[in-house]
Amino acid sequence: MRIAAIFAATAFCAGCAIKPLPQDVTGNDTYRIVEKIRCETRDAIRSFILGELDKQDRSLADALRNGTLTFAELNRYRQKLSPEAQTDFDKYDQAAIAYDFTFDITEKNNVSAGADFLRTFSRGPLTLGVAGSNERQRQNTRNFRVTDSFEELVTKVSDGYCTDRELAPNYVYPITGSIGMVELVGTFLDLNQSGNLAGPKDAPNVPQVADTIAFTTTFTASTSPKLVLTPLAKGFEFTGVSLSADASRSDIHKVIIALSLPPEKQKTIKAARASAKAAANNMIDYQVYRNLTNRGFIVLPGT
Repeated sequence: MRIAAIFAATAFCAGCAIKPLPQDVTGNDTYRIVEKIRCETRDAIRSFILGELDKQDRSLADALRNGTLTFAELNRYRQKLSPEAQTDFDKYDQAAIAYDFTFDITEKNNVSAGADFLRTFSRGPLTLGVAGSNERQRQNTRNFRVTDSFEELVTKVSDGYCTDRELAPNYVYPITGSIGMVELVGTFLDLNQSGNLAGPKDAPNVPQVADTIAFTTTFTASTSPKLVLTPLAKGFEFTGVSLSADASRSDIHKVIIALSLPPEKQKTIKAARASAKAAANNMIDYQVYRNLTNRGFIVLPGT
Protein backbone atom coordinates (compact mmCIF):
# COMPACT_ATOMS: atom_id res chain seq x y z
CA MET A 1 0.00 0.00 0.00
CA ARG A 2 3.06 2.25 -0.04
CA ILE A 3 2.29 3.12 -3.68
CA ALA A 4 -1.16 4.35 -2.68
CA ALA A 5 0.25 6.50 0.12
CA ILE A 6 2.83 8.16 -2.11
CA PHE A 7 0.33 8.84 -4.85
CA ALA A 8 -2.26 10.23 -2.45
CA ALA A 9 0.30 12.66 -1.06
CA THR A 10 1.25 13.78 -4.57
CA ALA A 11 -2.36 14.34 -5.58
CA PHE A 12 -3.02 16.31 -2.40
CA CYS A 13 -0.08 18.65 -2.99
CA ALA A 14 -1.17 19.27 -6.58
CA GLY A 15 -4.48 20.64 -5.37
CA CYS A 16 -3.48 22.64 -2.32
CA ALA A 17 -4.36 26.09 -3.77
CA ILE A 18 -7.74 26.86 -2.20
CA LYS A 19 -8.01 30.10 -4.21
CA PRO A 20 -5.95 29.89 -7.42
CA LEU A 21 -3.79 32.98 -7.95
CA PRO A 22 -1.32 34.01 -10.69
CA GLN A 23 1.70 33.73 -8.39
CA ASP A 24 1.02 30.03 -7.76
CA VAL A 25 2.63 29.17 -11.10
CA THR A 26 4.05 32.37 -12.62
CA GLY A 27 6.04 33.55 -9.60
CA ASN A 28 4.50 37.01 -10.07
CA ASP A 29 1.61 38.32 -8.00
CA THR A 30 -0.98 40.79 -9.30
CA TYR A 31 1.04 43.84 -8.20
CA ARG A 32 4.16 42.62 -10.00
CA ILE A 33 2.28 41.87 -13.23
CA VAL A 34 0.79 45.38 -13.28
CA GLU A 35 4.17 46.87 -12.42
CA LYS A 36 5.85 45.11 -15.35
CA ILE A 37 3.27 46.30 -17.88
CA ARG A 38 3.26 49.89 -16.58
CA CYS A 39 7.05 49.96 -16.74
CA GLU A 40 7.07 48.51 -20.25
CA THR A 41 4.62 51.24 -21.29
CA ARG A 42 6.73 53.92 -19.62
CA ASP A 43 9.84 52.73 -21.46
CA ALA A 44 7.94 52.65 -24.76
CA ILE A 45 6.82 56.28 -24.39
CA ARG A 46 10.30 57.33 -23.31
CA SER A 47 11.81 55.67 -26.37
CA PHE A 48 9.63 57.78 -28.67
CA ILE A 49 10.55 60.93 -26.72
CA LEU A 50 14.23 60.11 -27.14
CA GLY A 51 13.72 59.46 -30.84
CA GLU A 52 12.14 62.89 -31.29
CA LEU A 53 14.85 64.59 -29.23
CA ASP A 54 17.53 62.94 -31.36
CA LYS A 55 16.13 64.97 -34.27
CA GLN A 56 15.64 68.19 -32.28
CA ASP A 57 18.49 68.41 -29.76
CA ARG A 58 20.83 65.43 -29.49
CA SER A 59 22.44 66.81 -26.32
CA LEU A 60 19.12 66.58 -24.46
CA ALA A 61 18.61 63.00 -25.60
CA ASP A 62 22.14 62.04 -24.54
CA ALA A 63 21.65 63.69 -21.13
CA LEU A 64 18.48 61.66 -20.57
CA ARG A 65 20.20 58.44 -21.63
CA ASN A 66 23.22 58.88 -19.36
CA GLY A 67 21.17 60.08 -16.40
CA THR A 68 22.51 63.62 -16.06
CA LEU A 69 19.01 64.84 -16.88
CA THR A 70 15.79 63.22 -15.68
CA PHE A 71 12.56 63.06 -17.64
CA ALA A 72 10.90 65.05 -14.84
CA GLU A 73 13.35 67.90 -15.56
CA LEU A 74 12.80 67.87 -19.32
CA ASN A 75 10.01 70.48 -19.24
CA ARG A 76 12.56 73.18 -18.40
CA TYR A 77 14.24 72.67 -21.78
CA ARG A 78 11.23 72.50 -24.09
CA GLN A 79 11.85 76.01 -25.38
CA LYS A 80 14.92 74.61 -27.15
CA LEU A 81 12.66 72.51 -29.37
CA SER A 82 10.89 73.56 -32.55
CA PRO A 83 7.34 74.96 -32.19
CA GLU A 84 5.96 71.82 -33.86
CA ALA A 85 7.78 69.54 -31.42
CA GLN A 86 6.62 71.62 -28.45
CA THR A 87 3.04 71.33 -29.69
CA ASP A 88 3.35 67.55 -29.96
CA PHE A 89 4.82 67.22 -26.48
CA ASP A 90 2.05 69.39 -25.03
CA LYS A 91 -0.61 67.35 -26.86
CA TYR A 92 0.60 63.95 -25.69
CA ASP A 93 1.45 64.92 -22.11
CA GLN A 94 -2.16 64.39 -21.04
CA ALA A 95 -2.88 61.41 -23.27
CA ALA A 96 -4.12 58.52 -21.15
CA ILE A 97 -3.76 54.78 -21.11
CA ALA A 98 -6.12 52.41 -19.29
CA TYR A 99 -5.64 48.71 -18.63
CA ASP A 100 -8.46 46.29 -17.82
CA PHE A 101 -7.07 43.06 -16.34
CA THR A 102 -8.90 39.74 -16.02
CA PHE A 103 -7.21 36.71 -14.48
CA ASP A 104 -9.38 33.60 -14.88
CA ILE A 105 -7.81 30.54 -13.28
CA THR A 106 -9.22 27.02 -12.94
CA GLU A 107 -7.65 24.05 -11.14
CA LYS A 108 -8.95 20.48 -11.26
CA ASN A 109 -7.75 17.49 -9.24
CA ASN A 110 -9.33 14.06 -9.59
CA VAL A 111 -8.35 10.87 -7.75
CA SER A 112 -9.90 7.42 -8.05
CA ALA A 113 -8.95 4.07 -6.58
CA GLY A 114 -10.12 0.50 -6.93
CA ALA A 115 -9.42 -2.84 -5.27
CA ASP A 116 -10.14 -6.40 -6.41
CA PHE A 117 -10.87 -9.41 -4.21
CA LEU A 118 -11.19 -13.11 -5.10
CA ARG A 119 -12.76 -16.09 -3.38
CA THR A 120 -12.40 -19.46 -5.04
CA PHE A 121 -15.14 -22.09 -4.61
CA SER A 122 -15.27 -25.63 -5.93
CA ARG A 123 -17.75 -24.57 -8.62
CA GLY A 124 -15.90 -21.37 -9.63
CA PRO A 125 -14.46 -18.06 -8.41
CA LEU A 126 -16.25 -15.09 -6.83
CA THR A 127 -14.73 -11.71 -7.66
CA LEU A 128 -15.51 -8.44 -5.91
CA GLY A 129 -14.45 -5.00 -7.09
CA VAL A 130 -14.54 -1.90 -4.89
CA ALA A 131 -13.96 1.61 -6.27
CA GLY A 132 -14.13 5.22 -5.11
CA SER A 133 -13.27 8.64 -6.48
CA ASN A 134 -12.74 12.24 -5.41
CA GLU A 135 -13.13 15.17 -7.82
CA ARG A 136 -12.20 18.74 -6.94
CA GLN A 137 -12.31 22.00 -8.88
CA ARG A 138 -11.38 25.52 -7.83
CA GLN A 139 -11.92 28.64 -9.92
CA ASN A 140 -11.02 32.27 -9.35
CA THR A 141 -11.64 35.30 -11.58
CA ARG A 142 -9.99 38.61 -10.70
CA ASN A 143 -10.82 41.81 -12.61
CA PHE A 144 -9.59 45.37 -12.12
CA ARG A 145 -8.50 48.51 -13.97
CA VAL A 146 -5.49 50.79 -13.82
CA THR A 147 -5.15 54.18 -15.55
CA ASP A 148 -2.17 56.44 -16.23
CA SER A 149 -1.43 59.58 -18.19
CA PHE A 150 1.61 59.65 -20.46
CA GLU A 151 3.21 62.40 -18.37
CA GLU A 152 2.64 60.48 -15.12
CA LEU A 153 4.26 57.37 -16.54
CA VAL A 154 7.24 59.21 -17.99
CA THR A 155 8.03 61.48 -15.05
CA LYS A 156 6.63 59.81 -11.92
CA VAL A 157 7.19 56.07 -12.44
CA SER A 158 10.73 55.80 -11.15
CA ASP A 159 13.57 53.48 -12.11
CA GLY A 160 13.39 52.09 -8.58
CA TYR A 161 9.82 50.98 -9.22
CA CYS A 162 10.85 49.38 -12.51
CA THR A 163 13.85 47.34 -11.34
CA ASP A 164 14.16 43.55 -11.49
CA ARG A 165 11.68 42.86 -14.27
CA GLU A 166 11.63 40.57 -17.26
CA LEU A 167 12.29 42.54 -20.45
CA ALA A 168 12.00 39.62 -22.89
CA PRO A 169 8.81 37.78 -23.87
CA ASN A 170 7.76 34.91 -21.61
CA TYR A 171 6.39 32.18 -23.86
CA VAL A 172 4.95 30.08 -21.03
CA TYR A 173 3.14 32.85 -19.12
CA PRO A 174 3.27 35.84 -21.52
CA ILE A 175 1.56 38.29 -19.14
CA THR A 176 4.70 38.23 -16.95
CA GLY A 177 7.06 39.29 -19.76
CA SER A 178 7.12 41.86 -22.54
CA ILE A 179 3.71 42.08 -24.25
CA GLY A 180 4.61 44.49 -27.08
CA MET A 181 3.73 47.90 -25.64
CA VAL A 182 6.25 49.71 -27.84
CA GLU A 183 4.28 48.59 -30.92
CA LEU A 184 0.93 49.67 -29.45
CA VAL A 185 2.19 53.08 -28.32
CA GLY A 186 3.91 53.57 -31.68
CA THR A 187 0.72 52.69 -33.54
CA PHE A 188 -1.27 55.19 -31.46
CA LEU A 189 1.25 57.96 -32.14
CA ASP A 190 1.67 57.18 -35.85
CA LEU A 191 -2.05 56.94 -36.58
CA ASN A 192 -2.78 60.08 -34.62
CA GLN A 193 0.02 62.07 -36.28
CA SER A 194 -1.32 61.05 -39.68
CA GLY A 195 -4.62 62.71 -38.76
CA ASN A 196 -6.69 59.63 -39.54
CA LEU A 197 -7.17 58.13 -36.07
CA ALA A 198 -10.73 58.39 -34.78
CA GLY A 199 -12.67 57.18 -31.77
CA PRO A 200 -15.79 55.04 -31.35
CA LYS A 201 -19.20 56.06 -32.70
CA ASP A 202 -20.17 58.11 -29.65
CA ALA A 203 -16.89 60.09 -29.72
CA PRO A 204 -15.48 59.95 -33.27
CA ASN A 205 -13.38 63.09 -32.83
CA VAL A 206 -11.41 61.66 -29.91
CA PRO A 207 -8.39 59.74 -31.25
CA GLN A 208 -8.24 56.34 -29.56
CA VAL A 209 -6.82 52.88 -30.10
CA ALA A 210 -7.31 49.67 -28.12
CA ASP A 211 -5.96 46.12 -28.00
CA THR A 212 -7.59 43.09 -26.39
CA ILE A 213 -4.87 40.58 -25.52
CA ALA A 214 -5.62 37.14 -24.08
CA PHE A 215 -3.07 34.52 -23.06
CA THR A 216 -4.13 30.96 -22.20
CA THR A 217 -1.75 28.47 -20.60
CA THR A 218 -2.94 24.98 -19.64
CA PHE A 219 -0.96 22.26 -17.90
CA THR A 220 -2.20 18.70 -17.37
CA ALA A 221 -0.71 15.68 -15.63
CA SER A 222 -1.95 12.17 -14.92
CA THR A 223 -0.78 8.88 -13.51
CA SER A 224 -2.39 5.44 -13.16
CA PRO A 225 -0.31 2.87 -11.24
CA LYS A 226 -1.72 -0.65 -10.82
CA LEU A 227 -0.67 -3.57 -8.65
CA VAL A 228 -1.74 -7.15 -9.49
CA LEU A 229 -1.13 -10.06 -7.06
CA THR A 230 -1.20 -13.75 -7.89
CA PRO A 231 -3.96 -15.50 -5.89
CA LEU A 232 -2.93 -18.35 -3.62
CA ALA A 233 -6.39 -19.98 -3.56
CA LYS A 234 -6.67 -19.57 0.20
CA GLY A 235 -10.01 -18.06 1.19
CA PHE A 236 -11.07 -14.52 0.37
CA GLU A 237 -8.01 -12.82 -1.12
CA PHE A 238 -6.90 -9.33 -2.07
CA THR A 239 -5.69 -9.60 -5.69
CA GLY A 240 -4.97 -6.09 -6.87
CA VAL A 241 -5.29 -2.35 -6.50
CA SER A 242 -5.45 0.41 -9.09
CA LEU A 243 -5.08 4.14 -8.66
CA SER A 244 -5.53 6.96 -11.11
CA ALA A 245 -5.18 10.68 -10.73
CA ASP A 246 -5.18 13.66 -13.03
CA ALA A 247 -4.60 17.32 -12.38
CA SER A 248 -4.93 20.34 -14.62
CA ARG A 249 -4.62 24.09 -14.36
CA SER A 250 -5.77 26.63 -16.90
CA ASP A 251 -4.69 30.28 -16.67
CA ILE A 252 -6.45 32.80 -18.90
CA HIS A 253 -4.77 36.17 -18.51
CA LYS A 254 -6.50 38.94 -20.44
CA VAL A 255 -5.77 42.64 -20.62
CA ILE A 256 -7.62 45.28 -22.63
CA ILE A 257 -5.44 48.33 -23.23
CA ALA A 258 -6.87 51.62 -24.49
CA LEU A 259 -5.02 54.84 -25.35
CA SER A 260 -6.77 58.17 -25.79
CA LEU A 261 -6.20 61.89 -26.11
CA PRO A 262 -8.40 64.27 -24.09
CA PRO A 263 -11.86 64.70 -25.73
CA GLU A 264 -11.47 68.44 -26.10
CA LYS A 265 -9.20 71.24 -24.98
CA GLN A 266 -9.52 71.63 -21.23
CA LYS A 267 -8.91 74.69 -19.07
CA THR A 268 -6.46 72.96 -16.74
CA ILE A 269 -3.92 70.15 -16.96
CA LYS A 270 -5.79 68.28 -14.24
CA ALA A 271 -9.04 68.47 -16.20
CA ALA A 272 -7.34 67.35 -19.42
CA ARG A 273 -5.75 64.39 -17.68
CA ALA A 274 -9.05 63.37 -16.06
CA SER A 275 -11.00 63.65 -19.33
CA ALA A 276 -8.43 61.56 -21.21
CA LYS A 277 -8.55 58.85 -18.54
CA ALA A 278 -12.35 58.84 -18.69
CA ALA A 279 -12.20 58.53 -22.48
CA ALA A 280 -9.75 55.61 -22.23
CA ASN A 281 -12.02 53.88 -19.73
CA ASN A 282 -15.00 54.43 -22.02
CA MET A 283 -13.02 52.88 -24.85
CA ILE A 284 -12.41 49.80 -22.70
CA ASP A 285 -16.15 49.58 -21.97
CA TYR A 286 -16.73 49.72 -25.72
CA GLN A 287 -14.19 46.93 -26.29
CA VAL A 288 -15.87 44.76 -23.64
CA TYR A 289 -19.21 45.32 -25.37
CA ARG A 290 -17.75 44.44 -28.78
CA ASN A 291 -16.09 41.32 -27.42
CA LEU A 292 -19.38 40.13 -25.94
CA THR A 293 -21.43 40.83 -29.05
CA ASN A 294 -18.82 39.19 -31.29
CA ARG A 295 -19.18 36.04 -29.18
CA GLY A 296 -22.95 36.04 -29.65
CA PHE A 297 -23.99 37.49 -26.29
CA ILE A 298 -26.92 39.90 -26.14
CA VAL A 299 -26.18 42.93 -23.96
CA LEU A 300 -29.30 44.64 -22.64
CA PRO A 301 -29.28 48.40 -21.99
CA GLY A 302 -28.49 49.27 -18.40
CA THR A 303 -26.91 45.88 -17.61
